[in-house]
Amino acid sequence: MDALKGKQCIVTGATSGIGYETALGLAREGMGVTLISRSEDKLKDCVKRIRDETGNTDLDYIVANFNSIDAVQTAAELFLARHKRLDVLVNNAGAAFRGRRESDDGLEMTLAVNHVAPFVLTNALLGMLKDTAAANPDWGARIVHVSSAAHAQGMNWDDLQFEKSYSTMPAYSQSKAMNVLYSNALARRLEGTGVTSNALHPGVVNTNIGQSDNGWLAGKIFKLVFTIIGTSASNGAETSLYLATSDEVAGVSGKYFDDKKTRKPKSETLDEAKQEQLWTLTEKWIAS
Repeated sequence: MDALKGKQCIVTGATSGIGYETALGLAREGMGVTLISRSEDKLKDCVKRIRDETGNTDLDYIVANFNSIDAVQTAAELFLARHKRLDVLVNNAGAAFRGRRESDDGLEMTLAVNHVAPFVLTNALLGMLKDTAAANPDWGARIVHVSSAAHAQGMNWDDLQFEKSYSTMPAYSQSKAMNVLYSNALARRLEGTGVTSNALHPGVVNTNIGQSDNGWLAGKIFKLVFTIIGTSASNGAETSLYLATSDEVAGVSGKYFDDKKTRKPKSETLDEAKQEQLWTLTEKWIAS
């Protein structure tokens, strides 16, 4: 705990499920934690709960709706203004939607929230992550992307925004493939900086991921199935916490983890040309 005390972390989607358990686990280690989510009321409540349970007072929160690029950029600017270092960024926030809808920026919502938002947030914070790693070469700095085994369904390159035909799970699965593609592309760009980038599957976890639309029957079925077969959110957070804190993965980058072990992801996500294709497209979406 002493080795981790004072390190600064960000956890997105931190007011419930895996995100909350990750923030709680990092706080238990004595690390400073900034929670990012869209509800200020929930953020305030979570900060209080974590403080009461851990005794850690080095807690902060930033309100940001991940369906807006401007809101995500503002969140990054707020963190940079408030803090002098960033040791760990956990890109945990994710959502699934019953029907096709568009973000504030005109992007398909699943792609916007699950891929574009963490891309914008991470890239805006890279300078601070690199500076932190340079000042702490033995430990570096770490970026953790919460993906899913669903990434194996791959990319729909011919209709990335599902304008022709939308279905919830293909859209969600594609966004999780994007997480792995981005993590790997980022790892290559960060070689030699001391900043690592890894993606993970948290397991089948009983969370609210399938209830992004209230009243959605499929979401209720999703929740019922996950309640029956899913592990707890605290168990689901174990690999995120492992990648964020363990000395065993210091310097390990560009990998995909499941149950705290490296696994081979879908081969498409290892294709550098595909990684670069997505990176270029994402930059265009952000600029448009």
